[in-house]
Amino acid sequence: MIRQFMGTACLALAAGRDGAAAEPAARNFAYNFKTFYVDLPAYGVIDEAGKIKLGAAGVAMQAILNRADPAPYGWHLGRLRAFVEAMQDRDGRFRTFLEPSWRTDGENFYPGEAMLALAMLNARRPEPELAERLWRAFRHYRDWHKQNRNPAFVPWHTQALCLLHKATGAAEIADFVFEMNDWLLGLQQGPEAPPDVQGEFFDPARPGFGPPHASATGVYMEGLIEAWSLAHSLGETRRAGAYRRALLGGARSLRQLQYRDDTAMFCLHRKARVEGAIRTSVFDNTIRIDNVQHGLMALWKMLDRFSDADFHP
Repeated sequence: MIRQFMGTACLALAAGRDGAAAEPAARNFAYNFKTFYVDLPAYGVIDEAGKIKLGAAGVAMQAILNRADPAPYGWHLGRLRAFVEAMQDRDGRFRTFLEPSWRTDGENFYPGEAMLALAMLNARRPEPELAERLWRAFRHYRDWHKQNRNPAFVPWHTQALCLLHKATGAAEIADFVFEMNDWLLGLQQGPEAPPDVQGEFFDPARPGFGPPHASATGVYMEGLIEAWSLAHSLGETRRAGAYRRALLGGARSLRQLQYRDDTAMFCLHRKARVEGAIRTSVFDNTIRIDNVQHGLMALWKMLDRFSDADFHP
């Protein structure tokens, strides 16, 4: 469900950039919310065959907030918000599953996805209660992450905290954003790596974070463009330059993995079905919606924020 609604979130942005995407976006919204949204007595949830995940609710909220007009799904937004808030404890921590059994795994993903949804709400209409929830979550997960470093944590919290920084200007938020993303850069393959894998986020010396994956490159880029904007706004020239180079490297990696011409699609019979898609890695031709969605959303941000000069190494 998280990938389904991340695709929906991407389509909502696409509809705002290209009118041709409005009709498929509308169909996708209608289908997903009719099929997977469930009203419970106290709140609304996204039900995945009995699994009710914090992250699915957070991403569904993001999808609604990405619409040019969220009003048609305002009821769903409010009920999903109620669920996310019910899942947060007083110390700032989120429980990550309502079912099964109130599990608390997935902490590198789901809390950040929920925080981003709340931060987007607060950016749209600031509320002291929302800000207080975000501060509690920030302080809890900052300490948690320092004891449990993992790259998957970085992009979601970066995006949420950059929005909170815009509202508060707090130096401790900027410091943590930079700490996370400076560390993340150490995982990216540079010019010392074989040409096909340069720019991907995978350190062969630390394989415990999982294999290289296009969706990971794309979501790290979504966070890095926010970190770049923050560094740029604070006059952190050297740091902004490092983030810019990492973003260009990530874009290079995605281009290497894209089915975009006959050379890349020589072995395929139904080329029109895959043209433009991103395969998972240089050794895995699987196409996933989040391979495309994360990279596309990151590239839109780069196009909107970079100058022409920023696109040159």
